[in-house]
Parts: sequence; C-alpha cells; structure tokens
Amino acid sequence: MTGATVVTDAANAATVTVSCPAGQVAVGGGGNGGAIGGGFRSLAASFPTVSGSTPDGWTARFSGASAGNTVYVSCAS
Repeated sequence: MTGATVVTDAANAATVTVSCPAGQVAVGGGGNGGAIGGGFRSLAASFPTVSGSTPDGWTARFSGASAGNTVYVSCAS
C-alpha cells in the first residue's frame, strides 16, 4: 500500500459519507457517534461506498442526527 490517506467528515445527519481523494481506493473505515443529551448516538451501520466495482469512500449510519457524527475512511493508491 502506498500513498495512504485518512479522510474524515462530521455532519449533523443520521447518515454521513466521506470520499477518498481522486485516484485512491477505500481500504477501511468506520464511524463515531456524536454526543446528544447525556449520551452518544449509536453506530447502526458502517460500509464502503462503491463506484462500479471500486470502493471509493465510506458511509456510516447512526441512530439519529448529531453534529458530532463522524465518519472516516482509510484510502490508498
């Protein structure tokens, strides 16, 4: 693996997606639920996004929207 990159994004949404830079493919990823009230949002699903047959990003689904819902993807060329 060369040219490894980690890309993150946070959004006030129940589903958050992040993409790899052009020319790189996703090799792993995950998510972390943001704080809400006295607890945190649960991670309900975590999976690669695919264009054709190439994994090019990552999507995380949470139990609800929270500004701290974060998804990350590890990308490589």
